[in-house]
Amino acid sequence: MGKQKMEMKKIEDPKSLQATFSRRQKGLFKKASDLSTLCGVSVFAIVLSPGGKPCVMSSDQNPGALIQTYLGKKQDQVVQSQENSRNADFCARFGIDDKAESSSHDMEELKDSTISNPEEEI
Repeated sequence: MGKQKMEMKKIEDPKSLQATFSRRQKGLFKKASDLSTLCGVSVFAIVLSPGGKPCVMSSDQNPGALIQTYLGKKQDQVVQSQENSRNADFCARFGIDDKAESSSHDMEELKDSTISNPEEEI
C-alpha cells in the first residue's frame, strides 16, 4: 500500500509521541551521519526529547573542539559586525559614502582629524 501522508500537528498521546520522536530522531541522526560521510564535513546535532533529555550526535571524536570552533567563529563574526556597524554610523554622521573604496587606515585618519562633538563648535 505504501506510506500514507501524515498530517503535521502535535501528537497528543504520550506513547505515540515517544515512539515517533525516537524513530524520527534516529532518522535525523542517520541523515547527519550520511552528510558527514559523503561530504567529509563535521556534524554536531542536539535534540531535546519530549521529556527534556538531550540527545547528541557528533561526527567527530571530540565534539567539544567542534563546538569551540563554532563559538570562536561566531565571536569573530560578531566583532566584525560591530566594527562594520561603527564605521557605517560614522560615515552616516559625516555624510561620507561608506560604499566608496577606502582603506580602514584612511577611515581612522579621518576619524582622528574630525571634531569629536560638532555641536561644541556652534
